Amino acid sequence: MGRHRVVHTCCIEDTVWLDIRLLRAWGFVEAGHVIAGEVAWRQRRRNAGSVVVRVDLRNSRSMTVTVDASEASDTQTIQLARMPCRFGGWRYYFVCPRLGHRCEVLPLLDGEFASREAHGVTYGSQSEGELDRAYRKRDKLKARLDGCVNGRASPTGAKRRRLTHRWRIAADHARRLRADALRRRFGYA
Repeated sequence: MGRHRVVHTCCIEDTVWLDIRLLRAWGFVEAGHVIAGEVAWRQRRRNAGSVVVRVDLRNSRSMTVTVDASEASDTQTIQLARMPCRFGGWRYYFVCPRLGHRCEVLPLLDGEFASREAHGVTYGSQSEGELDRAYRKRDKLKARLDGCVNGRASPTGAKRRRLTHRWRIAADHARRLRADALRRRFGYA
């Protein structure tokens, strides 16, 4: 199950981050080319920030990231590692600027991209209890029903009925857990 964490800097879900898999899917990581562009984030339907990314894979395997801050622009160079895949091709990784190990996600904290371990950032699920997990499951299902997941449209037909049924079960489970917690704590429902 893993251990329960209480003390951490923050949750990775509350930060913005660079993901090498997404950069590759968006065409930023291409062997033998220099590609530049802007990456922007949105959280809770608001702009959460943006960075200018320049990836140079001609001779040097490096990526320059310009962090747009309100006062000044800060530039950071992040090295990339290239590993061969079992059935051909290559897989790219970030090299953490602080710890020097390979990683696929670099969260941005205090104007610096570094690995999750270097920043002391945990995943939200590492610090939540049973009730929080039930709320998160209910909320994820509701977001899928509303069509708020990755820009996809709301499901229709039999898929929507199955998803609605799962959401009702999850909401009922969360309601029961909350009532049990109140009963245990205060002696009433």
